Amino acid sequence: MGHGLTGTDAVVSVRNLPMSGTELAADQKAAERRIIEMGLRAVDEDGADVLVLGGAAYATVAARIADHLPVPVVAPTHFAASMAESLAASCWRKPRSGGYRSPGAKPTTGLSAELAAFFADRPSDRG
Repeated sequence: MGHGLTGTDAVVSVRNLPMSGTELAADQKAAERRIIEMGLRAVDEDGADVLVLGGAAYATVAARIADHLPVPVVAPTHFAASMAESLAASCWRKPRSGGYRSPGAKPTTGLSAELAAFFADRPSDRG
């Protein structure tokens, strides 16, 4: 069983890298140096136990900078992709009842006859 944050007191700081994804891609080494500096400050000044990198642009950065930091570095994009792969591999079928079932057909207006027929012919998952 996993553990999660139980309140905002578990987050000790949030720091933003003042670089866009384009800038990060253009000069990865400079971005990584800056992230390491910011990470060390979060550990030393704020008492961070884990560094969580946010955004797809940082997906591969964690592995490259981890050896330069005294705490674990996490890139959630990796975990999100792994979770999606696990869910796809589980072969779960679409729910037909409950809160995650398809909401069913909705009335349409202003569609071409062909597009209206396409939506009308779709089987309902609610049945």
